[in-house]
Amino acid sequence: MMDATTRDAVDELLQTYSETGGINYLDAAATLPSRLAIESACAELMSLMFPGFRSEALVSFEDLADTTRTRIRNLQARLKNEICRSLGRIPADQATDRRADDILRHFMSELPKVRKMLWTDIDAAYEGDPAAQSYEEIISRAELRGNHPGLSGLGSDRDPTHGA
Repeated sequence: MMDATTRDAVDELLQTYSETGGINYLDAAATLPSRLAIESACAELMSLMFPGFRSEALVSFEDLADTTRTRIRNLQARLKNEICRSLGRIPADQATDRRADDILRHFMSELPKVRKMLWTDIDAAYEGDPAAQSYEEIISRAELRGNHPGLSGLGSDRDPTHGA
């Protein structure tokens, strides 16, 4: 149960939502990807790029193929809904579903190029950081804090279609 002051605050806040010139994206929000879903997708991508660096140690190297396939399937499922939302169709019609699948296929086909590019950047960061003891340290710093010079936005800022 709310007291009168809280009820008044809620009423006034709701009134601002309907006022002209307000910052209201309720209609647009229906076509925006979920921030939480995208953050989860980014975490899954980093697990694909750097297996074992997100506290999901593999039991053995033989597990890598199955683990990678599972991560790809999970990533595709997570991203497909967000792509459909971005295309303006939830639930998706057949055309939107096909377009989302096309986008996902292209995206997935670029992941090996992205991984190669990231390794090039990690090598450059390692060579440029006299305090770094290993490549693993460079990856861990970028992964855990996202603040290693040269790697902080690496996973999301580079375009694999434009040379390494």
